[in-house]
Amino acid sequence: MASRRVKTQIGILLAGAVILGAVFVQSHPDFVAHPPRSSREACGQFFDPANCQAAATFAAINAKQPIRQIVLPSIPDPARTPGAINPAITQDNIAATICKGEYQAEKSLPPSWKAAVTRRLVESLYPGENPDDFSLDYLVPISLGGAVADPRNLWLQTWTGPDRELKDHLEMLLTKMVCNRQIALSVAQQRIASDWRDTYQRAMTPKNLAQYQMPLKWAVSPEQFPPFTSPNIGQIEGQRAQVEGEPLIL
Repeated sequence: MASRRVKTQIGILLAGAVILGAVFVQSHPDFVAHPPRSSREACGQFFDPANCQAAATFAAINAKQPIRQIVLPSIPDPARTPGAINPAITQDNIAATICKGEYQAEKSLPPSWKAAVTRRLVESLYPGENPDDFSLDYLVPISLGGAVADPRNLWLQTWTGPDRELKDHLEMLLTKMVCNRQIALSVAQQRIASDWRDTYQRAMTPKNLAQYQMPLKWAVSPEQFPPFTSPNIGQIEGQRAQVEGEPLIL
């Protein structure tokens, strides 16, 4: 009798494992078709990058290992990465495109694509370095109508430095400002493509953050932006004419 119960329980467990496996394959086809090459890539497929970064930092501290950080320019080379936009996204259709909650998820490419592009860029620009120390970024984010797969809109940030998180915060605020018609889409695109650090200092004010119920701790502070000389600023690829009456300063 006991043996029969054990066999029944094993059968139930196996059936449950098969069902869970099928659900996983269906919900994570990219992970199955293109398995990640490192634990960092795997984490990035399931969790927010900030959580992955925190976990990696904690693991390094716990193992008494130095926290590895690559030093990269905060602003990409404008000759290589001027930024590029999706011409189908215009001021007239933002309500039906970028201001829809699901737009970015619909347009984002799979994690394996981002990982592969990151590896190729690291091999080309920083040979010998570990791709896990870098993060691929859209200079003009998808949420502001940035081109998804255009090389002119792709560049590398350091994964462990503050720039990635700060720029993400700025992108969130600018998207809200555009969708609330506080600034024109073309202005937001041009500002973040030309010098996102300067734009952060102009836009991330307590007033703007409070207006959109965003954390006030994101407000700019001198410690976040030490003295910095911006490179020569190029023009965003596909830039549209300025909307009449739009503000020039955020």
